Amino acid sequence: MAPAAASAKPTQTDKQNAAKECKAERGSTDATREAFRAKYGKKGNGIGKCVSQKAKENKAEADAEDAAEADARKNAAKQCDEERGDSDASRAAFAEKYGTNASKRNAFGKCVSQKAKEQAPVA
Repeated sequence: MAPAAASAKPTQTDKQNAAKECKAERGSTDATREAFRAKYGKKGNGIGKCVSQKAKENKAEADAEDAAEADARKNAAKQCDEERGDSDASRAAFAEKYGTNASKRNAFGKCVSQKAKEQAPVA
């Protein structure tokens, strides 16, 4: 997941992926190259325009996925907190259900992970 205060600019990976996409879109035949020029400009900056546009699209898509994952984790944590309850008996049952190590102290994290995976949007 990306940091909460992520930059508004596309990352280096976004740009590299965009460059590959643009080169593939440009192709090697005269027809594909002419279509590429018509879409992005006849001057020598067509690749640059394409890369910029696609990098922004890639970043926006990745940001949307990150936001969906963050929401799933937050919702999962709330559900696990409610399921865990306040009484000693409910906490013991919760630890037994989700805990995997000897002390069962990892129960909350295991619960959140399980519920977040169930809620995660399918890409």
